[in-house]
Amino acid sequence: MESFPILETDRLRLRQIVESDAEDLYSFRSDAEAERFNGGPMKSMADSIKLIGELEKGFEEGTGLHWGLTILGREDRIVGLFGFSHTARLHHRSEVGYDLARPFWGNGYAFEAMQAILQFGFSKMDLNRIYAVPYTANLRSMKLLDRLGFTLEGIHRQEHLLDGKFYDESIYSLLRTEFNW
Repeated sequence: MESFPILETDRLRLRQIVESDAEDLYSFRSDAEAERFNGGPMKSMADSIKLIGELEKGFEEGTGLHWGLTILGREDRIVGLFGFSHTARLHHRSEVGYDLARPFWGNGYAFEAMQAILQFGFSKMDLNRIYAVPYTANLRSMKLLDRLGFTLEGIHRQEHLLDGKFYDESIYSLLRTEFNW
């Protein structure tokens, strides 16, 4: 991909995250409750700037593609991070991930953004398989994947250690032939 793709839905705009978004990114990625199943909260603005650099590198190398979610009709400030990681072009697969600021939960934004991203992945990136690996304790995430038509393939038992406790990780996937265009 030469230029960064911008996606729009009825209510959302998904665009490239740039260094000037670091404060907005930090604002929701430092929320301990919202980030407990996402590697934990960021500790400093330096973490936010570092992540933006990693996302840019992933795009340049073709291994990742992450969008900042903004809400149309509001300021152009990101309130979420959605996208693809671990893209394997040879195998036509990628992992999808999503992160939305807590004040925006429950409005259907994650579902709307994910539909646009999945369509882009299957049609423009030529993916055949898109997978997600939420913690089994992250019921909101698993409910979203179910609504999107993903299939639960299995569980990695006690895959992650978080705050002294082991957590299971679910494996979900969606194939191009299963996607509801």
